[in-house]
Amino acid sequence: MQEVYYILKPINYKHLIEVLYNISNEIHLENENTMYKNHLEDMVIKKTNELSNQFWSDTLTKLPNRFKLLSDIERNNINYLAVLNIDNFSKYNVTFGYKIGDEVIKLIADRLGSRLETEMNLYRIDADEYVVVSKINNQDEIYKWIKGTIEDIKSRPISINALKLDVTFTIGIAQCTDAISVEHARSAVGAVREIGKDRISFYDKNIDYDLRKTELLNKVSEIELALKEERFEPFFQPIIDNRTKEIVKYECLARLKLPDDRWTLPAEFLSAVEESGFLPQMSKQIIQKSFEKMSEHSYGFSINITGRELLDSTFVDFISKNIDRYNIEPSRIVIEILEGVSFKYGNDIIDTLNSIRSLGCRLSIDDFGTEGSNFSRLMDLKVDYIKIDGSFIKNLDTNERSRKITSAIVAFAKSINCITIAEHVHSEEIWNEVKEMGIDLSQGYWISEAIKEIQK
Repeated sequence: MQEVYYILKPINYKHLIEVLYNISNEIHLENENTMYKNHLEDMVIKKTNELSNQFWSDTLTKLPNRFKLLSDIERNNINYLAVLNIDNFSKYNVTFGYKIGDEVIKLIADRLGSRLETEMNLYRIDADEYVVVSKINNQDEIYKWIKGTIEDIKSRPISINALKLDVTFTIGIAQCTDAISVEHARSAVGAVREIGKDRISFYDKNIDYDLRKTELLNKVSEIELALKEERFEPFFQPIIDNRTKEIVKYECLARLKLPDDRWTLPAEFLSAVEESGFLPQMSKQIIQKSFEKMSEHSYGFSINITGRELLDSTFVDFISKNIDRYNIEPSRIVIEILEGVSFKYGNDIIDTLNSIRSLGCRLSIDDFGTEGSNFSRLMDLKVDYIKIDGSFIKNLDTNERSRKITSAIVAFAKSINCITIAEHVHSEEIWNEVKEMGIDLSQGYWISEAIKEIQK
């Protein structure tokens, strides 16, 4: 075996340690760089996903948004598309604040999402607007699903803290061929809303929706001009004492004078006034003119107030200033609110009603008996008058159920010393029924229609 010889060079241990240390640092730095690079890549991927979600999703509800809808329409075989627009959504933000408005949006999204069937998707494309798309190629089935879903939502009011909100939708449905189908469904929403809210309509290619939109804009312009020219006027419907048949007070009712001097009823203009946002201005015009006219007489008079006025911080001051301006005894004034207003706005209106009472005015509940009447709630409101809804009064002579409900209301009113009023008294036979049941006051076309001038 051949021997091997090694020549050993003297080792500088200090230099060896330095070399090994440098090699270790280089390895450590390379590992750190690799880890940083991996972390950076993870961060980029995460941020990319976040930006992608933000681009395709609604930040409030986490539902897919308008961009995702348009993308899905291009790529998927969608047969029908429905735009669901919340009626009067702006009032939730204005009346209760944006926080409550946001909660309404999220709760509705949850309700709609829970009703989705196979091959359906839900999107939120605007502040108050959702879209449901479906691959179902059957118009009747789509209508049935939409109607059932909306009825389910309406049957269970949206509850937020102490508020219970009855949410309705106006809905447009269109066959989905491309992105323009969204605007078709929206056009159907706009067209049917001219007739009234809380409705469903299918897009019809034979209808000129642009013309209809122009007509609506013209209506808004007409309302604005009517306010400027002060053509909203109160008419006065007499209310009689059933014992004496003497007029004791009047109800002030809104009318609009057209440029050709014809007078129109609220059914012809109120929807346009509400949609255009001019209801508060119209109400104040009617109230101010009612005070002015009634300052010439000694009768009591009632004015109709919506929840919006009761939530207006300036409303009580507006009433107070008109009392002083026209020197009217406050006890002559009756502030009349719909029964449903007290439920919808809850305790938010109690302070306003108490302030109105402190002025010396009286309070009345209108259309009592129609909206899940709550006798306990009525006692909390401390009203002076209960106006029994005309749907019961007009059938007193033929409908036993109407008689029983009316009798119960009259008995309760007497127990709390409340004056009862029968509205829609349209014949002498009905008036005799009203008297027999012990109702205190009456109004209706048999007694008198609303009149422009009150005789002195």
